[in-house]
Amino acid sequence: MNVSLPPTLEEFTRKKVESGLYDSPGEVIREALRLMHVRDQNSEALRQSVARGFEQVDQGHFEDVSTEAEFMRLARRSQ
Repeated sequence: MNVSLPPTLEEFTRKKVESGLYDSPGEVIREALRLMHVRDQNSEALRQSVARGFEQVDQGHFEDVSTEAEFMRLARRSQ
């Protein structure tokens, strides 16, 4: 697979290799793709969690809180 990068990303990649943190441009790209994959997984997990929360509210399963202390107590209890 060949990838074309705009000059700014090509320069960024080159500097990462020159820094000694990476051995090759391919290693920089692989790391970037791994990070993107993790970010996407985290975003999906958050989306699902929010959807479950809305479902619980729709079903009447929630508690009203009016202070930060009450919120923290509830958050600790749900862990």
